[in-house]
Amino acid sequence: MKKNLIALAVAGAVAAPMAAQADATIYGVFDVEVAQLDDGQDSGLFVMGRNTRLGFKGSEDLGNGLKAIWQVENDLDVGTNQIGANNSATTWARRNTYVGLAGGFGAVILGRYDTPYKLVGRKVDLFGHHLGDARGITGWNNHDQRLDNVVAYKTPNMGGFGVLAAVVTADNTTANSDIAAVSINGTYAKGPLFVGAAYQSIDNAAGDNTAWRIAASYKMGAFRVVGLYDSSTDDSVNTDYSTIGIGGSFKTGAHTIKAQFYTAEQDTGTTPNAKADLLAVGWDYGLSKKTTVYAEYAAITNKDGANRSMFSNTVVPAANDDPSGLGVGLRIKF
Repeated sequence: MKKNLIALAVAGAVAAPMAAQADATIYGVFDVEVAQLDDGQDSGLFVMGRNTRLGFKGSEDLGNGLKAIWQVENDLDVGTNQIGANNSATTWARRNTYVGLAGGFGAVILGRYDTPYKLVGRKVDLFGHHLGDARGITGWNNHDQRLDNVVAYKTPNMGGFGVLAAVVTADNTTANSDIAAVSINGTYAKGPLFVGAAYQSIDNAAGDNTAWRIAASYKMGAFRVVGLYDSSTDDSVNTDYSTIGIGGSFKTGAHTIKAQFYTAEQDTGTTPNAKADLLAVGWDYGLSKKTTVYAEYAAITNKDGANRSMFSNTVVPAANDDPSGLGVGLRIKF
């Protein structure tokens, strides 16, 4: 009898904290690829942890339709080339990490988050976090970022329409103003159609860096077509940027074949009309709802002094060199 009572007491002690955290979810992605990368002069073989992440999120019901929400998410470095400028294997919670309140009014969050401008572009990129990631081209304008010190508000879904607005507070006392950046998007997503538009302004000491973009996606049975246009002006370096992108995919059974093409132009006093083109083709095969194997090839053509790179910290070409990559990988979601 005493042994049973002790067992029940131990079980209760263990279960109590677990019950208190019952609304917390652990999630993540392992996305690992072996790829041959070429920076236009040298090449090498790499194992890369693409978009590999671990996260925790949850909510608490506060009553009257109100709830507290939170998320902590971090990159996992499982290869020699962790991609993305904000990634760090030694810094915790480098991805979207926030606290907030949500209800019938929408949601308000505070913390680190992708800008609304960036999120519109992510919706139509068929090679996100991979060799053919459109940010190899759109990154020219320095607006596709995840930022700290974010205060964001998202409206409730209104028949498919929604608005996400964010301000980024200054992170030191020497900043030009209390607001370092403003970003807003408006989107419509219903059925086969997605349409989004976004505007963003970053406060620089020598002048503002402003940008706007529009993007769209449409599904027609097994086919999907996507497109994007963005334009930005950085007064601090007297530079204009523009990008046009199109892409498409075809899904049959477990197979998905996809391709996209982006072209960008930079106009400055030192490199007038520098241009770069990105071409990416790929094949995905779904082994299950959560596990996919894939193969992909991507190449960038730099012209007139451009040095755009694959979306990778390893491949950084010299001006007018043409980087490329060919890889195969495995993605597992949990």
